[in-house]
Amino acid sequence: MIDGESSLSLEGTDGNGARITARLDLIDTDSGSGVYRYDLEELTRGGTSCSIEDIFFPQGVPSDSGSVVDAYIEAISNAQAQIIIPANAVDGDITGVWGIRYTEGGLPYPGIAPKDAGFIFTEIRMSINDDGTFTLAGTMEAVGDDAANLEASLVDLAVTGTWQNSNGGNVSFTPETLRATADGVPEEEISLIGVVPQIYAGVDTADVLRGIDGASGVDGSDDTAVENAGGETSDSNGVNVSSISSWAFMETARVELGVPQYIDYTFEVGEPYYWEGTGMMVTPVTFYLDGYVIASADCDEDGTPVKNMLPYTGGHY
Repeated sequence: MIDGESSLSLEGTDGNGARITARLDLIDTDSGSGVYRYDLEELTRGGTSCSIEDIFFPQGVPSDSGSVVDAYIEAISNAQAQIIIPANAVDGDITGVWGIRYTEGGLPYPGIAPKDAGFIFTEIRMSINDDGTFTLAGTMEAVGDDAANLEASLVDLAVTGTWQNSNGGNVSFTPETLRATADGVPEEEISLIGVVPQIYAGVDTADVLRGIDGASGVDGSDDTAVENAGGETSDSNGVNVSSISSWAFMETARVELGVPQYIDYTFEVGEPYYWEGTGMMVTPVTFYLDGYVIASADCDEDGTPVKNMLPYTGGHY
């Protein structure tokens, strides 16, 4: 989050994905967390603005799609939500309640649904506890012309399990149980052990929430060291990169080049140079995995690749 602007990356295992840009304004508190209003401003894929339909239906909306598709698009297009962030996240402590609560619209349930009935999430919350356990809870409501014919109109889901710090700047979550409650009636608990794999989440809370220059230091110094995904620091060959906001610069480049957040990558920011003929300064950034180059580019001041681009393909160069 930089000057009230947030970026949320949604990625697949191949590094492809979309970016949602919105503004966050603190409006309330909830269980020791700050509650921020989230208003959708822009969707981009590969640095290009796109529509809701482009994100969820890249091959085009099916000609025989039912009312649930329209309901999903309307739910996202008109979405207004509140983001819940633990108050101590600015200090790098991830314990507490994280979540999103939709006041209008919602997030479509990714499961297969009939053409004229489906579900949207209206609230998703994760409680990360000091004892190494977590609970991921979600509330869904039925939408579409045939929603009234479904067996339940309101479903609560709760996944419990354990979590631990992992390398690569990630936290790993191990789901263990799932319980669904349909219209207030709890169903039998299901074991997820051996069925659902570990889930990894990138956590750079201190840098993300502080944002801009000096994010890695608490003294406000302008000499910001570049941090890699493994938690080590690099001085980028002695180059002072504070002027390009190192974390935000790297993160933009990573997303645009398709480098997945969950892998244990490292990166290096090179020395800026003048690109003749364009009148702009560009800065090289290189991503590594196990010592091999997996992606690189020369980027503009905000990290957008503009020259010599080698996108992530799953291999190395």
